[in-house]
Amino acid sequence: RVDVSRAGGTDMTAVNAAIDAKSTSDRAYAQAQAEGLLLEKAALASNTGNKIYDPINYGAVGNGVADDTVAMQAAIDACITGNGSLYLRGRSYLLGAITASTAVVGNPTASWRSPKAIVGDNATILAKAGTTTLWTMQGTSNMVMSDIRFIGQNNCVTVLDTNWTQSAAPAQCNHYRKIEARGATGIVWKAASNNGSNFDSCVVVAKDWDTVSLQILANGGHVRLNSCEFLPGIIETNCQSLIIHD
Repeated sequence: RVDVSRAGGTDMTAVNAAIDAKSTSDRAYAQAQAEGLLLEKAALASNTGNKIYDPINYGAVGNGVADDTVAMQAAIDACITGNGSLYLRGRSYLLGAITASTAVVGNPTASWRSPKAIVGDNATILAKAGTTTLWTMQGTSNMVMSDIRFIGQNNCVTVLDTNWTQSAAPAQCNHYRKIEARGATGIVWKAASNNGSNFDSCVVVAKDWDTVSLQILANGGHVRLNSCEFLPGIIETNCQSLIIHD
């Protein structure tokens, strides 16, 4: 069932009733879907008091040609400092290496900070020439990333790196919804130790049959893959529990 306290005042009675009506096998999937939509809405709703940061307001052009690296990083850094959410309009952003989380020194149980949510409006992130890893977001917990397409052109090796790097830190419990990642020459999406995370309606495309599309290793908790596509189809995994729904 969905925690009403996370809904920003939204009445979740009907949602919870729908979840309860489903069979046991489908209930976890229904809850994950509802929770993801709820968190996305709460992250951007004005009545939550959450600040929204838009890279366009920091000088990004979003035409897929101009280099938006500096503007995007500035928006992310301000977002982390302001404890807000990052909003990406439905544009194309040409970027070099981006770091979307920062370490908190001296706090081993909550060692990283990131935006509360990174919510796109069908946004596209393009790797500029010379980029090895396009988007690094290590050590995040309980955050939503949705509706973004990451394209690793120009010989980019890894498109997304959401690895957890702190052995003493808690499970991530992130929710990735409608994320597309493709175009890398190596592992497309690194997601080691993404404990308790949900991947909903994600599409990850590797360059060939010998390349790993999604790597989810050393997970101490469950990982859910809901209505995802992995092409050509190689997933490298070592999870305590991997739950797959078509």
